[in-house]
Amino acid sequence: MPRDKVRPWTWNASRELAAQLVADKQLTNFEIARRAGVSDSQLNRWKLAPEFASRVTEHVATFRASITTTGLARRENRIAAKKARAAALRRVIRQRAEAYGHGEPQYNPVTGVPLLDKKTNAPIVVPIPGGDTGMWCGSLARPAFSSLSTACYWRS
Repeated sequence: MPRDKVRPWTWNASRELAAQLVADKQLTNFEIARRAGVSDSQLNRWKLAPEFASRVTEHVATFRASITTTGLARRENRIAAKKARAAALRRVIRQRAEAYGHGEPQYNPVTGVPLLDKKTNAPIVVPIPGGDTGMWCGSLARPAFSSLSTACYWRS
């Protein structure tokens, strides 16, 4: 088609959706074209248009800006995630101690860090009624059993 007969670029919902999906880089071209309701060859022609490419670049810049202000990029979100992970690990340790009838490690109520005996540097273990205090869960001594989240040890 001669250059003077090329229709001017106009934005519609399918072109805008395709630009967002191309910028997101989560789907293949075929999947993007299917969601936008066009053929993959049509999507490839759109990608060659400077207007489409500039809109994709705008979307990428918007995504980058939002990433730096949300999610794990924010300090308070990272702290909250770490606190939630620490609480989950403490819950697993307590549940295992109760399930196996062993002592329960004591934690500092402010920091959540296990309390250590000053002489032996081993966690302070309070017996569970009717349980054995020969095991504790933590990070020292010889492993008795372990998993991805924590390890329980025989106290030396």
